[in-house]
Formats: sequence, structure tokens, C-alpha cells
Amino acid sequence: MGCNEFINPKSLDQPLEEVLRAKGIEYAFDCIGNQDVLNTALKSLTPWGSLTVIGLGKRGNKVETSVAELLEGRQVAGGYFGNMKPREANQRLVDMMCAGSLKIDSMVTHRMRLEDIGRAFDVLKAGKTIRTVIEF
Repeated sequence: MGCNEFINPKSLDQPLEEVLRAKGIEYAFDCIGNQDVLNTALKSLTPWGSLTVIGLGKRGNKVETSVAELLEGRQVAGGYFGNMKPREANQRLVDMMCAGSLKIDSMVTHRMRLEDIGRAFDVLKAGKTIRTVIEF
């Protein structure tokens, strides 16, 4: 029935690994592709728990697990661009946009000139934008 708890590791009184190991988690999502995050999330799963990898990590990153963890039903799945097939999905997205059923304007939070590209990256790094359009 949705997310019961969201854990921000920066606001914890104890190491993240201790918090996760104590309860275990049923579903984990890695959105940044960091190898340490992947492995911590996998080790924190309850039996039959599921890790979904969304973030694009470095080439060669590995997920470390044991056969026993797999036999207990733990699952790892990944998706790139929402598992959409680009050729089919792009056409569908363009059609939706042209029909007005895909509201992309609300996702554009900033518009900046090409000369301000440095500031655009600063806003992105600070997590203060959903989508920035560079105009030139």
C-alpha cells in the first residue's frame, strides 16, 4: 500500500547499515547507481525482498550477493529509461505531446540562456530543478 518509511541516511543517529539490518526492507530503489548503495540495499532486503536499480552507475559496477540470498527469494532488477524501447516509446511520447495529453511544461522549472550554463549546472547539482531548458 505504498511506502511506509523513507530513510534519509544524513538524518540518522546510527549507521544506515544498523538501521536497515534491524528491520530489513521489502523494496529498495537505487536511483544514483552507486556501488556501495547497491550492495547496502541488497544486504538490507528481507527474504523475498526486491531491489530495483534505476540509476546509471559506472561501467563495471557489480552487485555482490550470495547464492543463499538468491535462494531466499531476494531479487535484483534494473531498468533503463523505464524499460521503454526507445524507437516505440519516442514516437508514442511525441504523439502524446502533440495531442496535448503529455503535460511537459509543468516539468520545466528553469529556462536559462546558453551563456548561463554554469549556473544551470549549479542549480542541477543543488537539486533545485526538475528540468532546465537551455535557450540559445
